[in-house]
Amino acid sequence: MQQWTIAAAAGIATLCLFASFQGTIVPAFRFVVGYRRGYYASSLEKLHDDESDPNVYVLGEVLLGLGVAGFVYLIFKTPFLSILAFPAGFFIPTILIVKKVQQQFMMFEQQLPDALISISSSVRAGLSLPQAIATNAKDLPSPVRDEFALISKQYDAGLPLDDALTRAARAIGSRNFSLVASALIINRERGGDISDILERLSASLREVFRLEEKIRTETAGARFEGRVMLAVPPFILFMLFMAEPDLVNALFASPIGIVMVLFAVSLMVVAFFWIQKILNKDV
Repeated sequence: MQQWTIAAAAGIATLCLFASFQGTIVPAFRFVVGYRRGYYASSLEKLHDDESDPNVYVLGEVLLGLGVAGFVYLIFKTPFLSILAFPAGFFIPTILIVKKVQQQFMMFEQQLPDALISISSSVRAGLSLPQAIATNAKDLPSPVRDEFALISKQYDAGLPLDDALTRAARAIGSRNFSLVASALIINRERGGDISDILERLSASLREVFRLEEKIRTETAGARFEGRVMLAVPPFILFMLFMAEPDLVNALFASPIGIVMVLFAVSLMVVAFFWIQKILNKDV
């Protein structure tokens, strides 16, 4: 009976605390939800996915965070460790959608040289640049087809082609496509053989992509080592818990142990992103 009384008192105290800070907590909660929703909406826009709902991703990351935290608590019976585990589940949807955006970006970079050759051939056949883009946007593979189709759609809606190219370059975030857009805009202002320009750009971008693929292949081992570096400490901690659970519980029960864990996690995260920063070099 005493335990139920303590639990009820704690619940009432929590509600009173929430009510007293409602003017701060509720707007902050809405800001975080709005920020996460905007992030997923922007990512889905890059993927040209009009069917998925950003709210589903926001709800999913909260449920996954609580699920992972609850699972860790059932195993270790340590509230602090379950709090640390919450981000591991919370950011699973973010990791998945970032991976999907990166894969589409890589496919776009790979398809761009062939798309420029197709547009160049259409221009040589007598079509204007807007007509060549619209024609090839129907036949090119996705995702490069989606980007050129959007440019053509904006042009048909009355937006100048230069502005449509500039918007596309800003939205895609590709240095290679920004170079293409700048070359096309300058060519429209000063004239010249646009077919020759597109063919030269295609050859240059193909070589850049080949060099980038070579770098990614040669650094694949180091990337894998970085992921292993993050995975090994939690695995060792789990194995140690299976062997000596009291020792692990003592680590998370003392203030010094909590500080040590936070310091170790911070060093691991910094080292991981440092490795990624070193390996992700532009050509």
